[in-house]
Amino acid sequence: MIGLHRLAEPVVLAENGERWLERYLEQRRRNPSQRPDARQYGHREIRNALRAMSFYKCFYCERKLSELEDEIDHYIEVAESPEHAFRWGNLYLCCRDCHGKKLPNSSIPVEECLNPCDHSMLPAAHLIFSDEIIRPKSGSRMGAQTIRKYRLDRDQLNYLRLKQLQRFERFVRDLYIACAREGRPFTQEEKEAIVSFGQADHEFSLMFRSYLALVVPGME
Repeated sequence: MIGLHRLAEPVVLAENGERWLERYLEQRRRNPSQRPDARQYGHREIRNALRAMSFYKCFYCERKLSELEDEIDHYIEVAESPEHAFRWGNLYLCCRDCHGKKLPNSSIPVEECLNPCDHSMLPAAHLIFSDEIIRPKSGSRMGAQTIRKYRLDRDQLNYLRLKQLQRFERFVRDLYIACAREGRPFTQEEKEAIVSFGQADHEFSLMFRSYLALVVPGME
């Protein structure tokens, strides 16, 4: 998870959101289990804005997602807050696993967890990695609750992070070998290539940012 900047509300939602919500709440009065229309909150304009916000990554686990994989999540579930079904600030992009496996707000409230769109809480201050394993930083309760709520320690994520970390380590090792053979320091281009693993658009960038200072001093 990294901090994200929420883009302006898509025009289609600004123009239709209140009408969609009014219709949905009326349907819900007749049928309390009624779900909002995913074709509306999942409109192409809305989905594309969320993709751009997150660099085509899950808001929670930072997995890279294709356009066929991503899902729109209600940050606070519709069952708990139906009035937020079409609120721009309540719509997040995530992978299927984070969507399906996250604990509901009634179990772990979002107030106890990191919110990638809230700049007052930096994920790097609460989350850290031991190899591919995510952990709360300095015993952070908010970090621990975030990991629990979104199952950020699940086996599949550990495997995917490990594969990316191995790729990173091979890349850096090959650069070190080349520099040692040629008797030179890293070039600026090589430094930028290493740093790129920690850029916001890279998969699992928070993990890589935590390793950069260890791999190349002064590059965190």
